[in-house]
Amino acid sequence: MVINLQDADTRWKKFLSAGFETKRLILKPVVSDDFYWLASLLDHGAMYRFLPALKDEKDAQSWLSHVLGKRNYLFLSAKSTANREMIGFILFNRYPDGRIILGGAIIPAHWRCGYASELLLGLRRFLSAASYPEPVYAEIHRSNIPVRKALLKAGFTEIHHDFSDDPIFEVKEDGALLMLNV
Repeated sequence: MVINLQDADTRWKKFLSAGFETKRLILKPVVSDDFYWLASLLDHGAMYRFLPALKDEKDAQSWLSHVLGKRNYLFLSAKSTANREMIGFILFNRYPDGRIILGGAIIPAHWRCGYASELLLGLRRFLSAASYPEPVYAEIHRSNIPVRKALLKAGFTEIHHDFSDDPIFEVKEDGALLMLNV
């Protein structure tokens, strides 16, 4: 019997690459035109308190260059349904142990507009409608209260966690891992 481990390893990515829509957002895989936008978003000063390994736009571009071509990462852009303006992004990182960790950001100009909650609730509906068999996790700083509230509102539950396997994140004592199991 032949087992194709490569297909098993990428099945999650093929599934999530379909993207999904909400009332105000279209989520689709990032295209090359989005790369510089992502780097400039990650270079925004407000992001650094939650991504301490990124110090400037050069660090953001270097990190993006490193992860965008990797099989264990998938980035989806979040664009407005009204005018296709970029609102933010989500990313999925498949860890070696098989866990899928969710990350992402909303442009600061669109903070407090409900986009994070809408995106996460849309993700939950998408996963639930497709009977996605695996839990999805989100690794955050506990001090990132707006994101934590949006995750809890979308049905994520907190699991004790005080470390991170992701070098960009560098969570230690302030870390929280939340799980969504649909």
